[in-house]
Amino acid sequence: MIYLGDIPKEILDKHWEYFEKSIGYKKIEEYKKQDALPIKQRALFRIISNHDLLKKIIIGKPIEIREIIDKYNELVINKGRIVSNDAFAFYKDFIVTGGWNSIWVKINRDAKGLSNKKNIKARMIYLDKRFTSMERLYGQVNNESLNIGTLKSRFDYIANKISSKLESWNDLLKSIFDYSKFIKISDNWNAYKYTTDLGVTVCPYCNRNYIHTLETNTGRTRAELDHFYPKSLYPFLSISIYNLIPSCHICNSNLKGSKNFFEVQHIHPFENLNQNKITFKLHYKDLKIETVIPNINQFEIDFNFNPSLNNSEMTMINNSLKTFKTKELYNNHKDIAQELVYKAYYYNKTKIEELQSILGTNSGIDENFIERVVYGNYIHENNFGKRPLAKFTGEILSDLEN
Repeated sequence: MIYLGDIPKEILDKHWEYFEKSIGYKKIEEYKKQDALPIKQRALFRIISNHDLLKKIIIGKPIEIREIIDKYNELVINKGRIVSNDAFAFYKDFIVTGGWNSIWVKINRDAKGLSNKKNIKARMIYLDKRFTSMERLYGQVNNESLNIGTLKSRFDYIANKISSKLESWNDLLKSIFDYSKFIKISDNWNAYKYTTDLGVTVCPYCNRNYIHTLETNTGRTRAELDHFYPKSLYPFLSISIYNLIPSCHICNSNLKGSKNFFEVQHIHPFENLNQNKITFKLHYKDLKIETVIPNINQFEIDFNFNPSLNNSEMTMINNSLKTFKTKELYNNHKDIAQELVYKAYYYNKTKIEELQSILGTNSGIDENFIERVVYGNYIHENNFGKRPLAKFTGEILSDLEN
């Protein structure tokens, strides 16, 4: 994980100006006065129309985005300001957290300690009561026999009802915070101009793949924009600039997908949460290595964790390592690590001083020569984002020196 730093003010200003001139911005005023919408929805649009709140949504930092999500969960999901309280509490507890399968995890906790047979019966009775209270909201009374198949069908019915209600609300939010328009090519501000101005050229999640932006008359490419907090759950964050993480296809689409990083916290690339306190290292499986350069089967790529990390930071780091398969993927680069061992051994400080004394001070053999010519990569933390595997290279070399 590479720390990207704060987004420059010039980019933030462009992004806010883009939204302020957008059709979506004008729709807020329209929706909060639209008689066809439920009173509770119009009330929420009045809240959204607050200028300071809108600026936090569009260009607020990650900590401000999380505060907004907390408020959204409180007003919309938990207190059910759009439909009934029970409906959205149910949606939050069961649907957002994993659907039908998550019910069994939750009920297992509630029925812990009972025998297996009683456990299953207890779960079904609990769900029957829970579903019955939900079904009454939709004018349906279910008198079918109590079995798992029936309960599953009843859950699907309720989930579809709730989802359709939430979807109508989400559609309104999507029309305001319109990501589909932002990623279109236009003469004004858009996703291509954002990634160009930001200048991030290597995926911050993995530091393994280039993500350059290129626009020509015959073709174009740019980084994928990962919604750190998924737009499917938080559509009001669809174009929030600190929620748009430039990333590679492998990290964004193959590994992360729509995982909810608000519920299961991960390291945010725009937040410096002690990301330098986890570093790459070589872990030797065979302590009887007799050669200077170990065989790639004798070691694996692993990590050093700084003891000053607190529990919250360790949780985020471990979640990120797990989601992006960092250890597994980097162990495909053991040949590069082996080369670094070789270079660190044969181009040590004594060897460099010897070359400098032979070739003279004007030979160009200096720290930059070692970094770019010998090691073939950037090795200092402030340059890790410039080239793939730079963090890996710099930290393995540092580990070898210790």
